[in-house]
This record gives sequence, C-alpha cells and structure tokens, in this order.
Amino acid sequence: MYLAKAAPKSVVAELMRIDWASVGRMIERVVGEYTATRSGDGLDGLVRIGIDEVAYRKGHRYLMCVVDHDTGRIVWAHEGRSQAIAAMFFCQLGPERCRHIRAVSVDLHGGWEATIAAHCPDAAICADPFHVIQLAGRALDELRRGEWQRLRERDPDRARWLKGTRFLLRRRADTLSPGARSVLDDLEVTNHDVYRGWLLTDQLKAVYAADDHDQAAELLDAWIFAAVTSGLEPFVRAAITIDRHARAVCNAMILGVNNARLEAINSTVRLMSHRARGFRRLESLLSLITLVCGRVPVHLPT
Repeated sequence: MYLAKAAPKSVVAELMRIDWASVGRMIERVVGEYTATRSGDGLDGLVRIGIDEVAYRKGHRYLMCVVDHDTGRIVWAHEGRSQAIAAMFFCQLGPERCRHIRAVSVDLHGGWEATIAAHCPDAAICADPFHVIQLAGRALDELRRGEWQRLRERDPDRARWLKGTRFLLRRRADTLSPGARSVLDDLEVTNHDVYRGWLLTDQLKAVYAADDHDQAAELLDAWIFAAVTSGLEPFVRAAITIDRHARAVCNAMILGVNNARLEAINSTVRLMSHRARGFRRLESLLSLITLVCGRVPVHLPT
C-alpha cells in the first residue's frame, strides 16, 4: 500500500511479485478497514471547505470533490457535478454540522451557490480568485486576438509585433523590467484598446490587496464600473459575470480562502487516472483517491 500511493498498480505488482488485481483489492480492503474503524463518517469538525469538479474520464465524466481547507484532505467525492450531487453531500453532513461551516470556496462555473446557501446559510461563499482573474485574462486575450486579426491585412509587421506581446500582457505592472515597460508604452500609443485591457486586468489583480471587506467592495465596484463603461466588449461581459458574484469575490479577498489546494488535489486525481490508463470501476478510483488524498495512514514497514 505504501508503494500503491505513488506508483501504478502494474509497477507494484511486478516489484512485489503479486497479481495486478490483488493490488486493487488490497487498496479497497485497506480503505474499507480505515473507514470502518474511524469514528464517524469523516465529516466531523468541518469549518472551511472547498468544492470543485475533476474530469476523470473522456466524455465529460466528472467527480465532485470536497476538501477540508484546515487539514488539506479530501473528505468526500462522488460521481457527477450537479446541484443534486452537492445537495447529497450537505444532506449527509446534516443540519447540525452544516451550521458549523463558516466558508465554502467554489469556482464561478459550478452553479452550487444556491445549494450552499440553502444548506449553510451562515457560511461565506468565496469565489476562487484564480477563476476571477482568469475571466479578465481571457477578455484581454480575446481583445488582443481581435486587434491582431484587424491588423493582419493592414499592417502585417505590426500584427506580428502585437502577437508577440501575448505573454508580456500577463505580467503585473510591478514586475515589469524597463524593457518590458517600454514595450507597453509603445502599445499604449499604437493599440490603446489592448493597453486599456491590460490596465483593467492589472487593476483587478490589485483589488485583492484590500485590507477589509468595505474597502474590497468599494474597489471591486469601481473596477466593475470601469470595465462596463470601457466600451471593450470582452471586459463588459467579464464585469457582468463578476458583478453577479461580487459578494463571493469580496469574501474570498477578506477570508483568504481559495481553491488552490483543491486544484492541486485535482491534479493528483487526474494523474492517478492517467497513470492507470483509466479505471474500469469507479469504486476503484474512489478507493485510490481516499487512500492518497484522504490521508489514510499507511506507514513504511521497517
């Protein structure tokens, strides 16, 4: 089991001289014994949680995973990613334990906010900062591509130059070298719309430096107004989306809760699935997830 946490079952089977199927049965037995001997269902003491989905197979097959931010372990996983699946988790948690939840981090596309609010009315819903900034980044990329398409026929040299600014436009103003700063100065003169898009993106990142909830709300409202009145269609759409989730965005700023830990765990889940070339039975994947990401204690024999 110590090897199975880090290596494919085929490698473990070859090294330990056992049957490949035996490794899977061992994983399920160890996880089953741990689940049976622990106190409760493993959901006690949850205060700050994160919810996200992870694709485990082609064809839009997803798992919804719940992580405990305080321990860094997955506490619940189930096939699907709908509001009904989220409601299933909160029903298992129960009303008493739901009242102890203080913060829930989610992305902007899960559609779980209504379910969370219904079951945990006292919990602060926190919009994952990465996905918020990603909205502005995608708007900037769309704006830059549109300008590039416009210049391809009129000024091919300028179009190539603008295409080369793609990665520069992702950097923050306080990290720019003098050379990069001069490129942006040139961009301000030749492609003012793209430059304004970069300013809006950088200003949204700066909003996350707010000290308290009131300041965060004020800065975010100012950014939304600037984006909506900018006349830049991609940023208008991004601002409307962020405005719908403004309270969740501010909560994430103040509480410092995000889905970075969950995204890292999701990468581990995808790696396990790819490393095994997929799983015939979903129960086998869930057992391995519990073993690795659920922090099942397996000590190296000495």
